[in-house]
Amino acid sequence: MIRYYTIFLFLIVSKLNAQFNYPLTMDLKGQFPVQLHVEGKITEVSPGIECGVFCTSGTLKVQLKDPIQDYKGIYVYIALPCAGISSSNIGKTIQIHVKQLTIDNKECFWQSPINTIDSKNYPFYIPFNLQTGWKILD
Repeated sequence: MIRYYTIFLFLIVSKLNAQFNYPLTMDLKGQFPVQLHVEGKITEVSPGIECGVFCTSGTLKVQLKDPIQDYKGIYVYIALPCAGISSSNIGKTIQIHVKQLTIDNKECFWQSPINTIDSKNYPFYIPFNLQTGWKILD
């Protein structure tokens, strides 16, 4: 029974990804800071799926409260492992220390990411410390 459930869940995730998934982009040219201290409003969320049989990541788009030195945008794009955050957090302020997503990061980010957010080629970042995570302020 578990085997069939696993296959069914995998097919659902695959179908979702095929329908509206954007790629998780990386900074291949070294144009963005390697680490950022981010504080800002969550404007979009693409929630992942609870970890268990499969390990996926969700994503979020954060509008910066203040500009960050050497960062060229007003939004930061963050990939979070598993079901780290939900759409109920849209409009709330988040504080998070992040680092650039690289090909060497945990497979949760690459195995089957669920990302409906177009980063317009800005790189994705991930939590610097997966244990301490992030803080939602309001």
